[in-house]
Amino acid sequence: MKPIYLIFIRAGGWIAVLFVWLGLIIAASGVLALQNAKRLAADGVATTAQITKKSAQELSRRTTQGIKRPSGTDYFVEYVLATPDGPLAGNAKVNRNYFFAVREGGTVALRYLPQSPEIHELYEGALHRSGQATSVVGAGFTGLGLLITLGFGLIARQGARLLGSGVSVQATVFKKSNFVLITRLRFGFKLPNGRTETGKSFWRFGRVHDGIKPRDLIEVRYDSAQSRTSFWLDDLTRRK
Repeated sequence: MKPIYLIFIRAGGWIAVLFVWLGLIIAASGVLALQNAKRLAADGVATTAQITKKSAQELSRRTTQGIKRPSGTDYFVEYVLATPDGPLAGNAKVNRNYFFAVREGGTVALRYLPQSPEIHELYEGALHRSGQATSVVGAGFTGLGLLITLGFGLIARQGARLLGSGVSVQATVFKKSNFVLITRLRFGFKLPNGRTETGKSFWRFGRVHDGIKPRDLIEVRYDSAQSRTSFWLDDLTRRK
């Protein structure tokens, strides 16, 4: 593996890649819903469904003038729709008006695709709006992932450059941070002009930092033109 790719992954670039893939999957789901909405509008037929259950779920509570109130409520209905192949159970999140307009045991009209009864909507436009919202969320995740990828890519590029041409110096570890299963080192080193510069390693999993404690010396590479840019050498080369 080339150093720049290794550094990218160790810096946390895999998180960015995960965001991009997650965004693409969500966006694809939204596009599929929009296509199904199109098919439903063109080829859907009317049928009826019986509401079997209604439920409301309060969202997180917030405190206003010392009183805790829900920040909102989500509404859900469960139903059974009639198809030529027999009854089909379903459930959906609905808006407040629809929730209070129907009753348990009551019958409502809906549209479905005869060839794919699982594609249906309780009220016109519901599937289309859901597809639009999902597509926007997916695009947001993808865009965020690409921005994070760019950021980690720049870090990896700097690291690869300093691995070959950076100034090598012995740095003193002054702090070891822990967060769940990952750790990070903070270190300081002296420049030729006597000034002290500080830096930090990547957050790393496993036992990469085992045996390293404050006041230990570690090898660091820094940029002679911009000394604030520095890397622990093991983040650039070590394979653990």
